[in-house]
Amino acid sequence: MIRILIISLCVAFCCVACEESLPSYGTGWRGVQFVLNESSLNPNVYSYSFVGKEDNLTQDTVWLTVRPQGLLPEKSSRIKLEQYEGQEWIYVYGNDGLVTDSILRVIPCQAEAGVHYISFDDERMAKYLTLEPGELEKQIPVVVLCDESLRDTTYTLFFRIADSEDLMAGDEAHSNITLRIADCISRP
Repeated sequence: MIRILIISLCVAFCCVACEESLPSYGTGWRGVQFVLNESSLNPNVYSYSFVGKEDNLTQDTVWLTVRPQGLLPEKSSRIKLEQYEGQEWIYVYGNDGLVTDSILRVIPCQAEAGVHYISFDDERMAKYLTLEPGELEKQIPVVVLCDESLRDTTYTLFFRIADSEDLMAGDEAHSNITLRIADCISRP
């Protein structure tokens, strides 16, 4: 009988502990994240090329979809995008197949604001990076620029949704995008 009482108290204590660790849904958390093509092998990677477009085309737009997370905004809410430096780990393997060393390197040929795309904090972008009250989905632009440097090299823009004063970045797996920009035919 005492054993049953002790087990019951342990179960009750564990359930209370679990309940207290759950997030509170009344906190007013508001976020936003990208809608990705989950059937793609790389849902966070997009490509744009000026190849095959009009010769006098100097800029174009890549449209991405975002959705609010948590509570819907009750006022016009700013979506903040920011570029970040793309990096990758390079591993060195020994004869036994085990990793003997690793190097963190910056990925070369990263896109430059004002040269390969219009900066996310440019005033022309502000009206497009706003989520209105009750809006369940929004198309936001990345304006790519046709620069001479794209004719022989593909440049990569690494960017993410960042916390703004109105909206938090959603799930990290749905908040980062890699956009490859080119004006040449390149190997995938």
